[in-house]
Parts: sequence; C-alpha cells; structure tokens
Amino acid sequence: MTVPTSRAAADQLLAEAMTEAQLLRQVRSLANHYGWLIYHTKFSVGSDPGYPDLTLAHPSGRIIWAELKRQKGTVTEAQQKWLDALVDAVVSMLNVGVYLWRPSDLMEGTIADALRVPRAGTR
Repeated sequence: MTVPTSRAAADQLLAEAMTEAQLLRQVRSLANHYGWLIYHTKFSVGSDPGYPDLTLAHPSGRIIWAELKRQKGTVTEAQQKWLDALVDAVVSMLNVGVYLWRPSDLMEGTIADALRVPRAGTR
C-alpha cells in the first residue's frame, strides 16, 4: 500500500474505501449535529424501487433528499428517475435540496455545507 503524501490523497483513499453503510453513519451523525430530522428506510423489501436513501427535514423549513453511493457506486435507472423527478418538482421551490452523496463529498465538506442551516434572516 502506498503511503499518501497529502491530505487530499489520504482523503481520496478513505473515500474509496468507505462503504455506503459507513457513509450513512457519518451523514446521520452530521445531520443530528445540525438538528435535522432523519428518515431512512431500513428494509425496503416490497417498496417501489429508486426512492432516495435519506429524507431530511430541518426545523428551519429546509428539506433534503439524498441518495448515498460508494465512491464508485452506480446509480440505478430507478434511482436516477427519482432524483430527476424530485429536482424537477422542486426547481421553483426554495429551501429544498436533492443530492447524490459519495464518500468524497463527506471528506470535502460538501455534505456538512448542505446540512448547515443559515441563521434566521439569511439565505
């Protein structure tokens, strides 16, 4: 195994090794830290396919739907249809986000940035 020479290289190795379950735990931890309500279907057997892994709601009124994938994981056609439909449905709405998150998004702070809620009176 090669020893990473920079923080970015180390983060890339961690991102590539992270499982979807590990990513879910990290996202849940961040969401809890920022005061989000979290919905995740644990057993989706019998459910219609493709609905995003997480539905997050914040008391500020912000809503996020997020599909979680390993760094090189593939989005199914049904998942992409849901993501596209949600984006289309909320394109004119404010305070809504639809994301596909991978471990590198966690490492780069993208997930934390999305979960941080602006202070009252700011956008």
